[in-house]
Amino acid sequence: MNKKLLVSALFLALAPMLASAGETIHVYPVPGIFFDEGADNQKGVASKISPEIGKVLKANIRQNVGYAGQAIAKNFSNLTQQIDAKNRYRTLAVSVQVTRASRFEVNKKDGTRDIYLPLTLSLYFSNPLTGEVLQSFNQTRVTTFTSTPDTIAAKISQYTQQSFERTLDELLTHAASQFKPYVVEATVKETWKGYGILDKGYAAGIGKDDILLDAGGNEIKIEHAGQDYAVATPIGGKISSGGRYARTSMMKLSDVKKPRVLVVVSDGNADIPDAVMSQLFADQLGADAQFAVLPLNANYGKVQAAIDSNTQIGSAVSGQRELPDYFIRLVVPDVVEYEKPTNLAYKTQRHYKSWAFAELLAKNGQVLFARYADEGLQDVVTNGIGIAAADRHEVVLKNVLVELAEKFSKEVKFKHSTLEITDAENGQLWVDDTAQVLQPGQAVRIYREISKDVLVPTWEARVEAREGRRIALRAQLEIAGSPPAPSKGDKLLIDQINTPAGGAMRLAYCPNPKSQVGSQFVPRYDELAYAVAAQTGFNMVNRSLKGLVERRVGSASGFKANIKLPEAAFDQCLESLYRIDPVDSPCEGDACSTRYKVKTAFRQKQGDTVSQQMILEHTFKTSGYQQNIDSTQLGQLQRAELYEDVGELLKQTAKNLFQTK
Repeated sequence: MNKKLLVSALFLALAPMLASAGETIHVYPVPGIFFDEGADNQKGVASKISPEIGKVLKANIRQNVGYAGQAIAKNFSNLTQQIDAKNRYRTLAVSVQVTRASRFEVNKKDGTRDIYLPLTLSLYFSNPLTGEVLQSFNQTRVTTFTSTPDTIAAKISQYTQQSFERTLDELLTHAASQFKPYVVEATVKETWKGYGILDKGYAAGIGKDDILLDAGGNEIKIEHAGQDYAVATPIGGKISSGGRYARTSMMKLSDVKKPRVLVVVSDGNADIPDAVMSQLFADQLGADAQFAVLPLNANYGKVQAAIDSNTQIGSAVSGQRELPDYFIRLVVPDVVEYEKPTNLAYKTQRHYKSWAFAELLAKNGQVLFARYADEGLQDVVTNGIGIAAADRHEVVLKNVLVELAEKFSKEVKFKHSTLEITDAENGQLWVDDTAQVLQPGQAVRIYREISKDVLVPTWEARVEAREGRRIALRAQLEIAGSPPAPSKGDKLLIDQINTPAGGAMRLAYCPNPKSQVGSQFVPRYDELAYAVAAQTGFNMVNRSLKGLVERRVGSASGFKANIKLPEAAFDQCLESLYRIDPVDSPCEGDACSTRYKVKTAFRQKQGDTVSQQMILEHTFKTSGYQQNIDSTQLGQLQRAELYEDVGELLKQTAKNLFQTK
């Protein structure tokens, strides 16, 4: 890290910080309004900012930056207009981001148009020295107005500006009520083999992967945290007894001990930005969740560049922030919407169907927990007047994310296990694992107990094979310093999800390019089949996690550059096929339905050889619809109901295959 100030000056600047944890933490408003238009590393993420609305906001950028500065000053009394050597260790940067700015319109019979302008703003609190995003908030406002075509442009400009200011006011009011930063200070009470043992642990707010700084701007990374101690390694230097380090945190003390998780949207939709879906999911988890979600700002690189160019911060971000041990991958497809006529000419029924899937993954792609949820809404439309479709899309998507979050909060239970090395020879290690905690290919850490109840992580190891309860591992890489070789009596600390392991056979979902056999196409069938299989109980691994994280997360998000995750190791492929053919469309009077013959299959394959398979079929009939239904609406109805039926048949198919193992 390039230092621009003398160490002695830095020590004098930091000394008050180390002396008094109660000193005020300042807030620095980052000059600028940042637009979530897809960061360089966010390939495949569609912007939710329409060029038209974005143009209005950018045309007023000076006005909006000024308004944001005034609004932040109104809500935060501890404001500073500069970050320099004197205050940089006690200053957090706050940045405003436009996450969504869209436009929808509905033509009315009288020639006017109803205009809908959804606007979402995000607020991020960041540590400008470490690149860590500490807390984030989102606020959405949908402005509606009716206009004639000739006045739409002027009104859009007017209402967009009003919406920006009101949304920002609401966002800052909420954020200020939740703003409770604190300083964690710790001293190195002893060193061992290049590690530092701190006198504070998770009870004081220090957790694994946290970065702390000393008076000279030197950084240490926390490798392990006990209740009242922590084990740290230096970043680009040495660590000495008596060294004093600190960091600013906003994480609740009750969350510090919990495993940390990064939520990444794999497959999003056209209605809600990825950042908002991740935030909504995290917010709904609540205090009872056994893991803590880390905020992610895909545009953090732009924020940091603005900080560097507008302040005298005196050092560059080291870029040493590590990825957490766990990820949640979200799949939230587009809402399917259709409208059905009724027996009253002036009334119709409008339906909205949504589904979502989330899985908890380890770094090696192992699926630890997975759940699928679906939601629906139905409105009555009279003379073409009903609740705006854009509003209902948002409601049904939020409902399905809330349902998913509730399942994760209630059902994910981490079980902390300790295993002991029974034999060690030339890097080959063995442990007894009667509870089947470990899986082949899994990366683990080896710990040495250097004194009573003080464990130091010494080596990375990988599980090679299982023979009954006996597990073979091989040490691969030292964590830091010069630790002794692993030996009998060293320990493995494992966080296990309290669910059945699903057997030793590791399966990866391998899409078949010819999965559709019949005449009826099911969009996103493979995502649905994978979601069903992942929550059935198979020992699944996700091959896509590595590429997903490397594309979406990195230095632009405040984490280490050139992030590399291990390739997901697996034993066999799991693939799924389907066949859907229409049988007939019987009608009784004006009421009709469509019948289909539906068949789904799961099969396990070793190369080109099928080792096991399960096929189920049945006949499915859609709900009733009027004979005069629009063909496009009928297609959407059939798509939505077939999708739901295929999902149910897939569940039974997967369950039957799982039970035959």
